[in-house]
Amino acid sequence: MSKYMVGSGTKAVGKLASALSNSTIDLTSESLSETYNYQSPESLLASKTASSRDLQNITIEGSISALMRPESIDWMLAASLGKKGDFEATEGLTEAHPGFMLASVNTDLPKSEIDIMRGTVGKVYKGLVARSVTMNFPAQEYATIDIDFVGHEAVTDTSQISAPNFTKPAFRVNHSKLVFATKDSSKTFEEHEQEMLLKCLADACGEGYFDAENFNISIDNGVESAPSTFCTGLFAGDAIMGKRSVTCDFTLPYSSDVENFRKQFYAVNEGAPDFMLAFACVNGNEAISVFIPHAHVTSIPVNVGGGGIIETTISIEALSKGDEEPILIRHMKLVG
Repeated sequence: MSKYMVGSGTKAVGKLASALSNSTIDLTSESLSETYNYQSPESLLASKTASSRDLQNITIEGSISALMRPESIDWMLAASLGKKGDFEATEGLTEAHPGFMLASVNTDLPKSEIDIMRGTVGKVYKGLVARSVTMNFPAQEYATIDIDFVGHEAVTDTSQISAPNFTKPAFRVNHSKLVFATKDSSKTFEEHEQEMLLKCLADACGEGYFDAENFNISIDNGVESAPSTFCTGLFAGDAIMGKRSVTCDFTLPYSSDVENFRKQFYAVNEGAPDFMLAFACVNGNEAISVFIPHAHVTSIPVNVGGGGIIETTISIEALSKGDEEPILIRHMKLVG
């Protein structure tokens, strides 16, 4: 009998289909699979069971869950959001670095390839489009990312994936800040984003800071699977991006500051204003920052479930206004 395979030792690499090199993925779990869909013909012929099963199509879909690492986060963000920009160095603060935004309307999301070695069996999943992504930043734990894909085809890979050689630690959420502020109409998007970033990188916590226990971001790309046509053969056509949604939530202890925020940005009879929200997770000289220029509160429930600390979860939606990006995520290398 052949030797049983185990999940420990599973290796995976991913890349944009247009890229030349792979990014090593530090998987915690995955569900990528190819499903062979067999059908039986509808017939009035008498038979005790189905008379045959015929292959009609093959679908590729599934998700990956991974630790957020400096070596792979750029590919993950580019694949999930769809648009990458290059930002110049900021003197005394950052080196030149990439930033990631939602792909423009009526454009295609980039396609990715993921090569997974399960035991001694390798499989390459091609034409992967990100349906959704969730990033989780729990205080004093590791940051994680979950991406759900729909793909085009899967092929067997007989090559071996090299053992991962990470030279930088995974992102840990023990030097992070979550801040908010109202907009100043005299300032630009860039000026606001830079001010909020500096506030996130400051050592102190005070007015305008959330004393949060976690921060979670979810992006739904509104992906619609392509219909079956004469040209697609056994496999599906390219998935199409629709209207996206960007939401986030975080849990924190209930306090008078939280109640004041609730009254200012949620419990307002004439309609609550939106505000700016920024987050940064810093690990040594590596940092991930998130900037949402038009955040709108959708929920702040306050209830008592026992004699301990009262907690609430604030849920927020990122709005699109004018030509400003609804969300900007940077992967930075800090200096100084």
